[in-house]
Order: sequence, then C-alpha cells, then structure tokens
Amino acid sequence: MSKGDCSQIINMLKVRNTSPMQLVRLRKKREAELEQQREDVERRALMKIRHVFEKKQSFYKKYYAVMLPDDLVITDSWSIAKPLIDAAEADGARVRYKSFGNLNEATEFLRS
Repeated sequence: MSKGDCSQIINMLKVRNTSPMQLVRLRKKREAELEQQREDVERRALMKIRHVFEKKQSFYKKYYAVMLPDDLVITDSWSIAKPLIDAAEADGARVRYKSFGNLNEATEFLRS
C-alpha cells in the first residue's frame, strides 16, 4: 500500500465519516471499474478498424476516429461520422470520437 492509498483511507474514515464497510464497498467497486476498463482495452485491441473514406488519399486533411461500443471507424468526412455518433447516442451508448491529422494517430486513439 502506498502513502497516497493510506492518506485516502484515513481521509475517508476520519474526515468524511465513512464506515469501514462502506470503504470496502467503494474499494471493490473501483477495482471492478478498473477491471472493466482493462477488458475494454483488450477487446478493442482485437477488433478490426473499419475505414470509410470519401476522398482520394492525396486530399486527406483530417481523419475522424469514432469509438462505438461494437465498432471502430476511421473516416475522412464528418458527414459520415456524425450520423454514426448520433445513432449510437440515441440508443444510450457512450461514444468517443476525435479528429486527427494523420491515420496513425487515429488508429492509436482507437486502440487505447
């Protein structure tokens, strides 16, 4: 246990009047969240990235990486990316997306 971990435990017990049982529940909840994040990263590493391009390669200026719950997409057109994002958010899914200047950065974003 690190010094920071000890400090957080003391703070939760003394300052916030958290019971030891609540502290254990919070710790288990955080461990479950971290495990879920690790599983998501592993799952994305195995998923195939779908490329949807409208323009010729010499005209690419911007790439949009869209991380959907069940699909990874890289496109060069916001008019393609926006409907994908809107459809997923309408279903209540969390969607991450970002624009990049080159294809390698977009791929790294989707794999992280």
